[in-house]
Order: sequence, then C-alpha cells, then structure tokens
Amino acid sequence: MLKRTPLQRKTPLRAKTALSRGTSQLKRTPLKARSKKRNQYEYELNKMRDLVKARDHHSCIICGAPAQEIHHIEPRSNGGTNDLDNLCCVCWYCHHAVVHGPESKAIKKVLKEKVAERSA
Repeated sequence: MLKRTPLQRKTPLRAKTALSRGTSQLKRTPLKARSKKRNQYEYELNKMRDLVKARDHHSCIICGAPAQEIHHIEPRSNGGTNDLDNLCCVCWYCHHAVVHGPESKAIKKVLKEKVAERSA
C-alpha cells in the first residue's frame, strides 16, 4: 500500500478522468416518483389477487398444488398488464423451475390457453 505524504493528505482525491456530463446519459426518475409508481403497481395487483385466486381455485394452474404466488404471463417489462387475462396462480416450484426455466416460451403459450379456458 502506498503511503500519502502529509501534503498529499490535505489535498482531496480526484478522478483521473473527468466525468462526462453529456446528453448521452440516461435521465433517472426521482426516487419519489419511482415509489409512487411502485405503490400504484402494488395497489393494482392487490385488487386483482383475490380474483385470480378465485378463478384458479387457489391451486397451481400447472400442477394443481396449492398456489403460493401470482405470475404475470406477459412480463410487465414487456408491456404486460395487471389484467385478469395476464395473471395466473402458480406454486413456488412451478414458478421458479418451470415457468422461468428453459422451456419458458412454450410454457407461456400453455398458460395463455389455460387462462383463456378458465376465463370463458
């Protein structure tokens, strides 16, 4: 470890290169705005949670075990919503190992078909 001389200790440390303040940097949303969006998302999902569980009879849509989690068929990051047609009940194992596993694209089609059957 290099030691700093007394003169160097008094001067503040500086970066070797200046930070760019150009327009290429992404603008970040303020923390308060993000928390409002998150609260709105949680509010919408909690309103739908009971309806989804009632439609799926509180059981996993894949294996029939007691449901523990709600899954978005089309992820919200890809434009999915909190609508009843986009949500389904799954158990912990199916959610982590099957739905988000290597066959996720094929499972997504099956989930859409099963939700459409139960909604009709």
